[in-house]
Amino acid sequence: MHESLDVLTSLTQDMLDARDCQTRLQLVTDFALRLAPAANHASVRLSRGDCLQVGARSGVGSDRPARGFKKGEGILGWVAEHGRGVRVADSQRDPRFKPCTDRGFAVGSLVSVPIRAKGATLGVLSLSAAECDAFTDEDEALAKLLAHTAAHALVTSELERRAITDAQTQAFNRGYLFPRLNQEMERARTRGAPLALLLIDLDHFKELNDTLGHHVGDRLLVQAGERMAAAVRPGDLLGR
Repeated sequence: MHESLDVLTSLTQDMLDARDCQTRLQLVTDFALRLAPAANHASVRLSRGDCLQVGARSGVGSDRPARGFKKGEGILGWVAEHGRGVRVADSQRDPRFKPCTDRGFAVGSLVSVPIRAKGATLGVLSLSAAECDAFTDEDEALAKLLAHTAAHALVTSELERRAITDAQTQAFNRGYLFPRLNQEMERARTRGAPLALLLIDLDHFKELNDTLGHHVGDRLLVQAGERMAAAVRPGDLLGR
C-alpha cells in the first residue's frame, strides 16, 4: 500500500509539471502499469462523436496501430455507451461482450472504467492482461482513481485551451499572442535568423456585422479561422 501511495504521489507531481494534455494522458497509462503489475497494456481512449480514439497507450502493443471502436461495440464501447465500469475475468468466454483485443496482442482479462466529468463520459481507461482473472478489487479501485486523474487532465487542458484561444477563430488570443511574439522576436534576434509576420484584415467586416448581424459575423470568423488554420505550416503561429 505504501508503495502505491509513493507512485500516486509521483504521478500527482508529474501531472502538475506536464505542459500538455497528451503528456498528462501518457502519464496516466504509464503509471497504470506501475500500479497494476498484472497488466501488460493500458490505454486511454477518448470519446469523439460515436467513436473512441486513442489518447494514450502504454505496454505491449502500444507501438502498433490500434483497433478503432465505436460506442456500443465491444467491451470498451459498452463502457463508453453506458458510463459504467466492468471487470472481465475471461474476455474470450464472457457471454456479455464480444472479445476485446487490440491488434497485435491477445487479451485474457481486463478492467475498463469510464472517464467522466460534469455528467459526461469523456472516454475509457482500460487495463488488460494476457492471463485470465488477472485483476483484483484493488486493481479496479486504482483504475477508477486513474480515470478521475485522466478526467481532471482533460478538463484542465480544455480550460487552458479556452484561456489562450479566440472563441470564434480558435486562433491564439492576444493574451497569448503578444508575449509569444516577443519571445519569437528575441529568439530570432539571438540566432540572427529571419522572422516573418503576416497581418491579415477582413475587408468590410464591421459593415457586415452592422447590416447582417453579429451572428453572421461570427460564422464568417469561424470560416476564416478554419481556412487560415489549414493554410499555416507546422511551427507557424496563428493568432487574432
